[in-house]
Amino acid sequence: MGRGFRFFGILVLFINGCASGTHELKPTPTESTSLLLYSGPYFGLRRFTFTGVAFMGDRLFAGSERGLYEVVDGKIAKRFNWMPEWDVAENPFYDRVNGYLWFEHTGVGKLIRFDGENWSFVPLPGEERSRGDALAGFQMFNSNDRLYAYSPQGIWQWDEAGGWRKQYINGLNCAGERPGEQKECFLMAGAIGDDLLTVIRHDASLMSVLLPDKPNITQYDQVCILTKGVCTDVPNPMGYSFFVKEVASGVSKAYVLTYQNELFSVGSNGLEQLPSPGTVDKILQTNSERLLVALVNGEILEFNGEWKKMTAKPLVSEGSKKIAYLAEHDGKIAYAISRYDLTVLGDCSIRGQSALWVIQGEQNQCVGF
Repeated sequence: MGRGFRFFGILVLFINGCASGTHELKPTPTESTSLLLYSGPYFGLRRFTFTGVAFMGDRLFAGSERGLYEVVDGKIAKRFNWMPEWDVAENPFYDRVNGYLWFEHTGVGKLIRFDGENWSFVPLPGEERSRGDALAGFQMFNSNDRLYAYSPQGIWQWDEAGGWRKQYINGLNCAGERPGEQKECFLMAGAIGDDLLTVIRHDASLMSVLLPDKPNITQYDQVCILTKGVCTDVPNPMGYSFFVKEVASGVSKAYVLTYQNELFSVGSNGLEQLPSPGTVDKILQTNSERLLVALVNGEILEFNGEWKKMTAKPLVSEGSKKIAYLAEHDGKIAYAISRYDLTVLGDCSIRGQSALWVIQGEQNQCVGF
């Protein structure tokens, strides 16, 4: 979910909570085929935005500000909801190690997980949720045999018996939340096999990490492997300098997208730059260890030594300001986009603000209601 969307959502949740009072929420949602209609009275809300996509085996789920949707036979056919207003199901993620679909529900204030039949609440990582956590949310990733979550405050490892356990990072101080409070600040994480790949932005306040589109600082990001609290720099024989935008985890290597639109693989030889496929919006590593990228014009490409187009033509206009989401399972790709000024090529727009495609082979299927 975009940070502007999230901030607006937190404000509406506060107002809604004051107006409607509290009631006991249960992990099992209401399942409905009433998909798009929304009765929210606040600010005349009529938008529809996706907050992520995830495959759970052959099942495709899409998070949104109106609950969690399931795509069946190319149509958004089911809606799962927990609250009558601002039912935000955010950052859905399939945990292949434990076999659960996870997502954060910002209204409930918990993580929700689903095993294919049963739903359950799980506490958010950390004893106290900072303002930065509220704005950025929690992102999840798998190593070879573990589940992790991270926020700007740190990294947590999931243990089925003991819950979330924070990973110590020596010397890290990310407490500054006001402009001008310069701190060494954790940024994001991923995995290379069993190793934790960590990105640290130095000399930056927490809010400067969360909010700007491009970092406005001069000390570049540190990319390192975290072991027992100590971060060991990834070999960088060419001396590359950059600010990291996104990390894609994998078994033998990870990938890094920078704000300078550079792509790097991170493996046993350290940082290696990839040839540019164009201006990249989103990256994802598949279970078969191939890199998928979504370009700003909606083209999907795959890298396996060289770039291969997965879409026959661009899906959106290049100038559209949007947030993009990618998921993949056994060669089937889900690509979702959301934004206010969205321009979608063809008849795939949901209220002019969102769109979702399922891509397989030469078929680009527009998913609708």
